[in-house]
Amino acid sequence: GSCRPCFFLHTRVGCQYGAEWVFCHRDHPKRKKERPQKSQREEHHKFVEKLFHDYVARGLSHPEADIKLLQRQQFENASDVDVRHVRKVLRTLYRDAGHNVSEVTGRPPLSHV
Repeated sequence: GSCRPCFFLHTRVGCQYGAEWVFCHRDHPKRKKERPQKSQREEHHKFVEKLFHDYVARGLSHPEADIKLLQRQQFENASDVDVRHVRKVLRTLYRDAGHNVSEVTGRPPLSHV
């Protein structure tokens, strides 16, 4: 729950802060960041890149594009892992193209576009 592990504890030098440190020194299970398989990630990149060019040509901001992306039928029953990945790809494309990127939170209600 509210316990936050100390990442310095298991380094070569160890944690220099000791008991005064605000982070926990007990053992915690490693958290593995879930992500789609490589082939799925590559498909996501190709798909989102095509959409990105269309969205930019239409003058959509990142938040507007994010909502349009999630309203597509392909994502109606998509796993949270896939949805997080395509949103990350879209956000990265907007950022790399020099557009203002704001963090869009939540998963808006889906309706077919």
